[in-house]
Amino acid sequence: MNAPESKKKNRSSIGKIMLWLFYLFCIYAAFCLFNTLLSVSHVDVIAGQESAFRFGETVAVIGESAGLLLVGAILGLLAWITRAK
Repeated sequence: MNAPESKKKNRSSIGKIMLWLFYLFCIYAAFCLFNTLLSVSHVDVIAGQESAFRFGETVAVIGESAGLLLVGAILGLLAWITRAK
């Protein structure tokens, strides 16, 4: 059942800004993670240091992901709070 046009709920201007910030951050986060994986994959590994390199690569990706996840969660929460009610 669709609501009549007069009863359609609209998001406030702050809500629209928060939603667009969240969308832009998601695109930025995907670009950052892709860039990190791309830059790490082009590093030459010294013979005998493969496991140390893989560990460092994993820590770098997890660290960057954790930071991006924290900021994304905050922006997502603010976009959710300012949704149309």
